[in-house]
Amino acid sequence: MRGRGGLVAVGMLLLAGSLLIPPVIAGETSAAPAWRRMETPRYALLSCRSERDTRAWAADFDVFIDALGGLLGTRRTPLRPLTVLLVPDPDARGDLAARRAMLRDGVRWMTDSPAVTAPLWLETGLAEAFTTFEIRREHVHWGEAMPEHLALLRERGLIDLHEFLADPQAVRARDPRWFTAQAWALTHLLLVGGPAERREHLVAGLRDRRFASTAVFGDPDELQRELEAYLQLKQWPAVIAPRSMVERKYLMTWTTAPASEPASSRLILPPVPPVLAVTSR
Repeated sequence: MRGRGGLVAVGMLLLAGSLLIPPVIAGETSAAPAWRRMETPRYALLSCRSERDTRAWAADFDVFIDALGGLLGTRRTPLRPLTVLLVPDPDARGDLAARRAMLRDGVRWMTDSPAVTAPLWLETGLAEAFTTFEIRREHVHWGEAMPEHLALLRERGLIDLHEFLADPQAVRARDPRWFTAQAWALTHLLLVGGPAERREHLVAGLRDRRFASTAVFGDPDELQRELEAYLQLKQWPAVIAPRSMVERKYLMTWTTAPASEPASSRLILPPVPPVLAVTSR
């Protein structure tokens, strides 16, 4: 989860115990590693890394949870059960696309809560905005500009906000890339680039089951003009906060005896950097 030079995590999703990304079955390959379990107050870890590396990764993932939870006002909200599967990175490299996939899964895990009522466009926008999450030294960074989204929107323009807000499912079905780019840009404007009062109204609206977009930011036509101007900025704002401002300390319990392996002794993971797996406990 760290930025340059530290631990990097990428994602894989487990639902009901089934890998969505196929594992590699070991034939004459070396034996599967020993797995140990760490319990934290909000999730569990199955790891074949050292205790030191596992604790460091968990501490960084906790900062990610705290940063997003602080933004949403849900830091004390119970989250659904989560298990993180942490495997070695044999090449000591991070894959950006896979890392972003993990962070998107992390956002969806946190917004999948009875305390949060996020429309599809906002859930998508949050997931995209937090794909740039990094811990650099003692500061947390997120919300940096995403050139691929900016390029698409500057080339194609904006989807009409009346339609975008009224029926985001239909808009996404018609053009997922365009929908995702605009969801990211609009969320970025509302949470990072706009006035603090609007951000507070938006966050408050997330905890209201009657969430209505117009109640949060007013006239869609006016907002569309604001978003069009926002897209032309040469320098986009981003969030930088001291780690100490967002971090809470949690007790982690390390199980020293090897835990049951996630699948079988013949199952190993493909050669990718450390993995996040979401499953029901």
